[in-house]
Amino acid sequence: MNDLYTAELTVELARATGAAALVNHGLDRNRIDLNRVSAAAAAAPAFLDELAALLAAAIARHGRAVLLAIHGWNVVQPVVDVGTGARVGAADAHAAISAGFAATAVPALGAALAAAGIGMSVGARYPARARENLLQLFTRRYVDDPRPAIRALAALAEHTEALQLELGIPLRWPGRWRTALVAALAAAAPALAGAAGPAAPLPPPAAARDLPRALEFVAGDLAGAVRTGPEGGRLLLLLPDGGLALFTGDGAADDGGRLAVRANADGLHVRYAGPLLRFPDSTPFLDLELGLRRASLIEGELDLALAAGSGFGRIHGGARVDGTALAIVGHGFGGAVRGTAFAADYLRVALRLDERRALVLTAGAPGGRAQGQLHRDGTAVAVERAQIRLGPAAAPLAQLALDAEVPGLGRVCLPIVSARQVPVIQRRSPPRRLLLATLRIEGHETPAGWAELAHPLPSPP
Repeated sequence: MNDLYTAELTVELARATGAAALVNHGLDRNRIDLNRVSAAAAAAPAFLDELAALLAAAIARHGRAVLLAIHGWNVVQPVVDVGTGARVGAADAHAAISAGFAATAVPALGAALAAAGIGMSVGARYPARARENLLQLFTRRYVDDPRPAIRALAALAEHTEALQLELGIPLRWPGRWRTALVAALAAAAPALAGAAGPAAPLPPPAAARDLPRALEFVAGDLAGAVRTGPEGGRLLLLLPDGGLALFTGDGAADDGGRLAVRANADGLHVRYAGPLLRFPDSTPFLDLELGLRRASLIEGELDLALAAGSGFGRIHGGARVDGTALAIVGHGFGGAVRGTAFAADYLRVALRLDERRALVLTAGAPGGRAQGQLHRDGTAVAVERAQIRLGPAAAPLAQLALDAEVPGLGRVCLPIVSARQVPVIQRRSPPRRLLLATLRIEGHETPAGWAELAHPLPSPP
């Protein structure tokens, strides 16, 4: 499912470190989740037997064993979240590592990764603490378990240090980031194999990011959207050739602020440098691995300024996507993100009317009464009345109708159509479906703005 390329990577890591490898090459976790103790015991006992045999052999040779469970994390950050079984910042009864290992080996791993430009968090998103998690076999939880295969592994816990590594997409896809990860783990291998020392707290989680900010822009046949905040960041570039370039980051992992939106006296400034996933188009996909296989991992840069501290203004700057330079001159909408934008159900439209004026409207419920502002020559005036009617349920942003009473303009009625659309599923709380779209006023060829439509996803049965 979300573990694309982990099989190949695990083999590569084993060769680089001289370790044994136990690899699931093709069994999908929707059939049998080998990371769930009960599922593995019931449906794949041979997997547990083989794991016990490998660990027992390592312990017989060296007196101890170090287990790295390799998983995928679908963020486009070069980051690792290390699960230890313990709460963040503590070594407790559910930890699958010893206090000495936590004090010496985990920081050594972090240092080796940092030297390669790779970020690391400890249990910030995937602590491996749930009772059914495979790492919990290497705690005291299963010592008296009635199942022989489980009990055999639990008996090895005293001599085993176990870590779960959740690896961002760039660290798994073939390329320079995966090469850097393999080299970093090879460099850290002696510390992992020989760790000992006094107990010390595990590294704290990443610090919270700045105030949530967003920027959307249209510049001819190029468009983009950026959002950053404590929950993470997203950079979306709609490219002139019809392709899409994407960065997603999780706020739980510290990557040194790879994507940053900063406010200053002149407006907003966006910078990014790092990996991107490039898709040939924005066709939605339901199967995660099949969808991601359509993408290629590339490098990109963005340096962009909006000449307005908040609201609407001219944008200028440039981007480099997979070696191709792109000049950016157009209009943008940006500023601090308000609470409505993080609700499960809303519609937001930002639309340039002409060189000097733009409307930014938000409705708490799609199709309902909207609130917003008219931005004109650097000032913002509240809109007295507004409503945005959506298109049909199957294509709600394909055609929109905007009807508003705008100070200084009177009644504004505009037919709007989407130029390009990008569907997004956010597995957050509450989970929601986003539909992003660039907009143009009907009868005009040039894109004039962006829409963002959010719907809550139904709860699982």
